[in-house]
Amino acid sequence: METLCGHLLIAIPDLHDGNFFRSVVLMLHHDQFGASGVVLNRATDVTVREAWENGFAAESEVEPDFYESILQDEKINAGGPVDGPLIVLHQDQALAEEEVLPGVYISTNRSLVEQIVRLPETRFRVFAGYSGWGPKQLEAELEAGGWMVIKAHSDHVFSNDPELWAQVCKTFSATIVDLPTPKGVDPNLN
Repeated sequence: METLCGHLLIAIPDLHDGNFFRSVVLMLHHDQFGASGVVLNRATDVTVREAWENGFAAESEVEPDFYESILQDEKINAGGPVDGPLIVLHQDQALAEEEVLPGVYISTNRSLVEQIVRLPETRFRVFAGYSGWGPKQLEAELEAGGWMVIKAHSDHVFSNDPELWAQVCKTFSATIVDLPTPKGVDPNLN
């Protein structure tokens, strides 16, 4: 089995699952035991600073000036329907736990995450939750035609473009983007 780690899953236009409607998922892990990734194009209204102020870290665990040093405008992204630790994708190899693709690293360790969100020169994205598949589940979805797959690039990962899905779909065909929205699916979820 070839791993899809470092690839993008692009939801087909008529995928009816509201969690993944017109989503672009960066694959973080994929092997015989299952797969996981984060949805790149689903920003929340919560900023990184608000996440810390609202309980990500207890007051006693941070320095007094910590909140002022967080990049305030960066939004938390909804990485998927599965709960888990905050996941940070970033470009600082010294603070990395693992490389996802060239120049893009992942960190979930709280002390590393707290350092990353304070670095103004480092591009990063923070994800609450993730997308997960059990053994052979993703392979079945791919075989059924539920996802398109392309290699990811750092520009995809750090894009805040609300039209990311449409942009990556054009890799396959411009007509995909113009297909109608299925009944019962809210396109504002993305």
